[in-house]
Amino acid sequence: MSAKHYADAVDTVVGMNGRTYASNYATIWRWRQAFQHDFAARMQWTLTDRFVAANHALVVFVNDSTGGPEPLFVEIEAGEKLLLDASKSYDPDGDAITFHWFQYKEPSSVAGLIGEMIPDLEINNLDADYPGRRIELRIPPPEVCGLEQLSGQPVENGHEYHFILEVKDNGTLNLTTYKRVVIQTTNRQLRGARATVAETTAEWLFLLQ
Repeated sequence: MSAKHYADAVDTVVGMNGRTYASNYATIWRWRQAFQHDFAARMQWTLTDRFVAANHALVVFVNDSTGGPEPLFVEIEAGEKLLLDASKSYDPDGDAITFHWFQYKEPSSVAGLIGEMIPDLEINNLDADYPGRRIELRIPPPEVCGLEQLSGQPVENGHEYHFILEVKDNGTLNLTTYKRVVIQTTNRQLRGARATVAETTAEWLFLLQ
């Protein structure tokens, strides 16, 4: 966008009542149960010296990432497919684990324009035994992710998409470990130029209709 705009970070989440909320408070709601369970588990560690008597955080790997909290950064050309493999992930207690992926749109967009700026990328499951352990994403074509929004001219580095892998165990209380994948799209051949130039954000939004 052509102007700078400063505001609180806003997330859009589905509450426990099934309703959707968008606010700066929602940035906490999304992760609330996970961090409360994490604190509870850490308090339990202080009550016993037996490893098996407490629950411990899962270790999550995606592709060639570390097993720590660092995000995985990936570059991929517009229009290609991306495989994300978390099969090396494990629970140190031997608990059963589940995998859930979601697209985290807020870091990629301007507040209030999430739906217009960031398309929904379909998450295709490749693992029938453990859904979400291996998935495939189809990156949008350059016309969608490889243009400067107002001028419509191709850029070598296009949209940046964020995905979160949420891995849970079935311990008491169940723990959650997250791994963020940051996808930098590229358009090295500068394909997909738009014929119409938008002078303002309002004109650009009109072109999307």
